[in-house]
Amino acid sequence: MQKPNRKSRQINALTMNKPGAEHYSRKPESQNNGFALPVVVIIGLFLIISGLTLAAQMFQSLVASRKTNFHQQSFDIAETGLTQITRQLNSEYRYLLINCYRENEAITFDSKSSCNNVDIGGWNQNASPLPIVSGSTCPDENGQPIETANYSDGIVLQGTIDLEPQNNDGIPLVGEWGLESYTFYGNQLTGGKGVITVQGKRINRSGETVATTILKKTMLIKSKPCERTLLQTHDPKYLPGLIARSINLRKDDVIGGPFSHIICTGCEETDDINKHGDSVVDGFPFTGSVILPDVPTFPSELLEAVSIGDITPQGDESIRIESPNEPFKAFDPLCIGCEGTSHIRPEGGDPMCVTDEKMRVHCRFNDINLEGSENVIVNTAGGSRPVFIYLEGDLNTSNNSNLVNQGGKSSDLVIIGNASCQVNEDRYQNITLSGANTLKSFIYAPCASVTIINSPNNNNAQCPNDQQRNAEFDNQSEGEEPRVCSQGDLDGAAWVRDWDSDAANTSAEITVPSDLSTQLTDQFGPSFTAGPSDFVAVGTTDWEMSR
Repeated sequence: MQKPNRKSRQINALTMNKPGAEHYSRKPESQNNGFALPVVVIIGLFLIISGLTLAAQMFQSLVASRKTNFHQQSFDIAETGLTQITRQLNSEYRYLLINCYRENEAITFDSKSSCNNVDIGGWNQNASPLPIVSGSTCPDENGQPIETANYSDGIVLQGTIDLEPQNNDGIPLVGEWGLESYTFYGNQLTGGKGVITVQGKRINRSGETVATTILKKTMLIKSKPCERTLLQTHDPKYLPGLIARSINLRKDDVIGGPFSHIICTGCEETDDINKHGDSVVDGFPFTGSVILPDVPTFPSELLEAVSIGDITPQGDESIRIESPNEPFKAFDPLCIGCEGTSHIRPEGGDPMCVTDEKMRVHCRFNDINLEGSENVIVNTAGGSRPVFIYLEGDLNTSNNSNLVNQGGKSSDLVIIGNASCQVNEDRYQNITLSGANTLKSFIYAPCASVTIINSPNNNNAQCPNDQQRNAEFDNQSEGEEPRVCSQGDLDGAAWVRDWDSDAANTSAEITVPSDLSTQLTDQFGPSFTAGPSDFVAVGTTDWEMSR
């Protein structure tokens, strides 16, 4: 290869030294110088903003979670309080289910509720009115009637709950619940519904409320017999020998078997019964209304066979109610000694008595006024043909003349008064019995006032002692154990409007049969019972929550 000559080398050297020749001899530089730094800054800012946003979202989520947790805790607290209140009401304080409560007077009751009714009491708490006794309540755990002042004694209406362990300062996280109100809708005999309103609070370590929940639960309130379930009848041991709206007992006695209780349905406390120190009541005195069975009525299918009349002997007439031993037979009371007749019949009317398909006897009488010298004998054929007297007027016996239940139990001679006397005061009745005799009968007369008048020929009850010897009841001693007594002025039971003792009578007595409950249910059916009741909440019909 031929080497370049000197001239060529000089030309090349000149060429390289010319302006612009550098473009052909130097390495090209990058055109992105200065762009990377802004990108890095932007990306950094984006990451920072994203991080802050994520942190804010996480913080908000945490706050929302804590708030939700607080509300859930306040709900649990309120629910705990609701459970505790319901449990107390269904166990020890069942009577309060038919009363009302409010935490303070700023809380108003629903105008449609029973709480604005004067017959509805309170729970004796925080300005609520004292309970007003309207429904007869069950005895306490010692078998004694509950006193008015004790209905709400000891009930817990607010409480605290430890939610978490104590912190380093020894301060626990707690919740507080409290009953705001209890509203009752219904009546104090059959029940109705009750609305419980409870507030639950979540409290922080500083004592501040961080969440609140108010729960409102509506429950059915049902009446039930004492110590029984909803579908059962009254326990026979609570069946009373005397029921009346007002009872002026004075020295009168209600003695005998396990059913010698008295119930004053219009009394607020037992002192209203006006029981004198010499009076003896073997059972318990109860106050307040009770659910009574329907008053029996004259069989409608037999009404056309009879007419209403009077039994008013004034001389030595001897009157007997002797029923025929056949069904659906109308007949007259017999009268021995009546002028010109052997029987008693309303003028121009039908007989006053008739037998039904079971040969039970039904008689319609207006007044029974016994002023004669002979008894009126009611033959029940040993109880096989019991007699029901439907009385629309008054009944008066005397020292010399009495209704005599021949051969039957107390429930085999039933005196039934008017069922309703609220509208027409003319339907009020008077039953006056003489203390000289024994009337063996069950009297069910919701409109009648009953008095046992004094008699010079005093009739004393007979109560066998432990050796089963007949011991005359002296109106002073009380047996430690339930006893069997009979032959009192009224041997049976009286469910009437008023019982008004004769102030001059020192020993008027009701002797209550030891099998009275069985007698009545055999005569009228298993639902013919009475006695004190309490109540029970049986389920939730509505549920509300607010915050």
